[in-house]
Amino acid sequence: ATLRTGTHIAKLMVEHNRVIGVQTSNGEKITADIVVSCAGRWTDQVSAMAGSILPMAPTYGLLATTSKIPATLTSLVHTPDVNLRPEGGSRLLLASYDIDVQVSPDMPETALTRLANEVLDHARQIVPALAWAKVDARVVGTRSIPADGFPAVGWMPELEGFYTVATHSGVTMGPLLGRIAASEILTGRPDPLLETFRPARLLANRTAQTVDT
Repeated sequence: ATLRTGTHIAKLMVEHNRVIGVQTSNGEKITADIVVSCAGRWTDQVSAMAGSILPMAPTYGLLATTSKIPATLTSLVHTPDVNLRPEGGSRLLLASYDIDVQVSPDMPETALTRLANEVLDHARQIVPALAWAKVDARVVGTRSIPADGFPAVGWMPELEGFYTVATHSGVTMGPLLGRIAASEILTGRPDPLLETFRPARLLANRTAQTVDT
């Protein structure tokens, strides 16, 4: 296998409703029997290149990293107000869905700092050792979420040779989805675990909504 990082794909090459490869931004054409899209939050843009947009509902999230604390956390902690996990170096990584709904990509730095400190305040109720901690770093990210909130994995309908994997839980589900995708692509046999998670359902829902409108 050849791994090419930093290569921008400008278009998918499609012939007779079949994806036959990709074309890079410098004009190079790379043909393939199968093209697999694992584009995360950009899944809709990649699928649009083939003329079939898989609808996504990306949301913004604020992650705050604490300063070092005199305590050790060995697993992820999920509560109604805040989520915490070890970040290494005696630090914790914090997130709060309640705070995330207030986040926008163009938010002023002062507002992001205030929200990050609110996340830390929530975490202090769970981990007393955070009483004197500060927010060392913060970052706003975009979650990769298909339109109905569930994974979309499998062949794109009415497009041969194009397989898509899109999910929010990429880190936790990646090993399983990788094995299933490889098996389906190589053997042609659908895995029953993904029966209700196929991309076709999202395209059908989008068509129905368009007709209703």
